[in-house]
Amino acid sequence: MKKLLGIVVLGLLLSSDAYAELITLKCKNKNSKATYPNAFVEIDLKNNKLNYEHLGWTLNLQTVTPYYVQALYIVEGENLIWWVYLDRYSGDLKVFNSDGDSKEVSGVYLSKRTGNFKCKKIDKVF
Repeated sequence: MKKLLGIVVLGLLLSSDAYAELITLKCKNKNSKATYPNAFVEIDLKNNKLNYEHLGWTLNLQTVTPYYVQALYIVEGENLIWWVYLDRYSGDLKVFNSDGDSKEVSGVYLSKRTGNFKCKKIDKVF
């Protein structure tokens, strides 16, 4: 009985990191005339962080569901909010900011979409 309990406990400990992965995405801009034709995005589910390479800082994950991921970053002192929405099934990544006239999107007031990407999960070669 102790062995069975030990196996169950060990199995639970090893499986608890199922969501502790770092997911890397390569995203292609849907706008062929965009400044950035590609972007890399890293999602750290364990630490609730999303790194979108063109912003230069890390966004905090606000919502993670089996269907989508939302992340938010507030630039202190500049009245600026960056918001990222990623559809986990279609791979559509939308990036918004609030730098002026704004409209409400999912409870966040945003002025313009600054990026519209199609993403694919990739594995690092080394």
